[in-house]
Amino acid sequence: GGMDFRGGFQMETGNTATPYQRVDTDLDVTEAGVPEAWYLSLDGIDDCLSTAAIDWGTDEVTVIAGVAKQSDTGNRAILELSANSDANTGAFFLFNMGDSSGYRMRSKGSTQAEAGVSSGWPVDTTHIVALEGKIGSDTARLRINGAQRATSTADQGNGSYGNHPLYIGARGGGTFPFAGQLYGLFAINRSLTPTELALTERWMATRCGVILP
Repeated sequence: GGMDFRGGFQMETGNTATPYQRVDTDLDVTEAGVPEAWYLSLDGIDDCLSTAAIDWGTDEVTVIAGVAKQSDTGNRAILELSANSDANTGAFFLFNMGDSSGYRMRSKGSTQAEAGVSSGWPVDTTHIVALEGKIGSDTARLRINGAQRATSTADQGNGSYGNHPLYIGARGGGTFPFAGQLYGLFAINRSLTPTELALTERWMATRCGVILP
């Protein structure tokens, strides 16, 4: 579980979850009484998931993922709506950067905006990475571990996010393969309120042993 692509998103306050024990290797075993931290393990070679085309229906997106990358060699796709956000309109893209310890996101109507950080987020460390995009207001924001780290107000043109497949762990066609673990993923077709965003980031953090400020 942990992969969720939806509209009509709703958050309700409940009991505080017990954080998972951190899992550093495939051989670690969780403590008695503590749920195991399940994840997708992507090999950075040929692992990829995709959906049928999703009629996104809005010009807004929020993505929240629990990620532990294992490589910064070459750009590596965590999530992309459309097979190639560089070429296709109405697309978004979340990836870790080649040859640095950073993350980047892109949001695109008819033109593309990019926001990212180029260092400070090393491999073999789990992070809560969030993408916020809105084409109509030229919003492109990247959050890591509960705080905004990068933003762009560059023109994104017009339109909504398109009717494209959603690719997880590689770009369409298998390029930019991601190497690491994906503990959970929300892809939501609207902007979240600050409270909803913080609650969802904290929920994701409990899945993979990340302690947010």
